Amino acid sequence: MKIVSTRGRQKAGLVGAGLQAEWARFAADPAYFMQMQVQIQAGSGTYAPFVPWKCQEEMIDNIQSDGLVVVAHCRAAGITTTMMAYLLWYCTFNPN
Repeated sequence: MKIVSTRGRQKAGLVGAGLQAEWARFAADPAYFMQMQVQIQAGSGTYAPFVPWKCQEEMIDNIQSDGLVVVAHCRAAGITTTMMAYLLWYCTFNPN
């Protein structure tokens, strides 16, 4: 997993207030943060945006609303990657 730099977004016009609005949206929505800032290894060294599946988004919502969640899942469901991306979001936007 790697983080996409926001430096390239300056060329797209996301400077000043636009960048602050984007940062506020990241802070409010972990799934959006994951889609825009987290990339996963797709194969042979290439990276692709991490786009959570519906079940992964539901898991994120449950974690945010309940705090403690037990997840019963099959192998290769992307739970570890989702949790790593969620913890990255949480550490970035929560001071403690």
